[in-house]
Amino acid sequence: MLRAEGVERALGLAKRRGTDLLTIFPAFTAISRSERLMIPFFLQLTLAGVSLRKINDANSDAAGGFAPFFLFRRAAYEALGGHAAVRADRFSDSTLAQTIKDRGYRLLVANGTDLAVLQGQARFRDIWTSWSESFNEAIDNNAKHAALLAALVLALFAVPWLLVAAAVLRLATSPEPVAMSPWLGVVIIGIPNIMLAMLHRRALRNLLDIDDSLAWLQPLAAIITAVMIVTSSLRLEESRLGRLADRALAGR
Repeated sequence: MLRAEGVERALGLAKRRGTDLLTIFPAFTAISRSERLMIPFFLQLTLAGVSLRKINDANSDAAGGFAPFFLFRRAAYEALGGHAAVRADRFSDSTLAQTIKDRGYRLLVANGTDLAVLQGQARFRDIWTSWSESFNEAIDNNAKHAALLAALVLALFAVPWLLVAAAVLRLATSPEPVAMSPWLGVVIIGIPNIMLAMLHRRALRNLLDIDDSLAWLQPLAAIITAVMIVTSSLRLEESRLGRLADRALAGR
């Protein structure tokens, strides 16, 4: 949903910056507990390691965009094929932004929380479906890449919490001195990892104006996300194998 004069202000920004494609991160409105659990983590995962400065640098190959808001310069849009290319599903969100940069056009990703608000999805099933598609697109619908990404998600965002919790419990119940316990090292290493993740989430919360009240459930969100990535990629693999089998049978 666009805020008052959102289009006019976005157009002014695009003109001032001389951009051919403006895409913004709107403010997010969570309307369910599922969203408050999952969306901040999805955003954290999506933006981890992403440099908006590099995306906005015409000399960098980095590219990205946010599908709910794309504002094109008409010449650039028509050069990509215009409405016909969109209807033919020739571009995904990410490949569209990448193509803009590859063809020498100017891409700008900006904070647009004052321009638009993205309404949430109440049902967990809808959240699962839409983000499964986004993750599969990001990993090129590759089952091996999905397994690696799921393992990385668990290693970075769930395992440190679980290990620290187990270590604290062990230290609290063990008769040996805390200073002599190897579990103390787990706590010392794990807590900085957790703090860095929470600082990143806090920065995103402030930047995108999101409800991050369930940040303490990050391990659960990470586990759900890992399962989502793997199961959705397996379904795609089954679908691909099914199509190959149909073609083989049809060729007989």
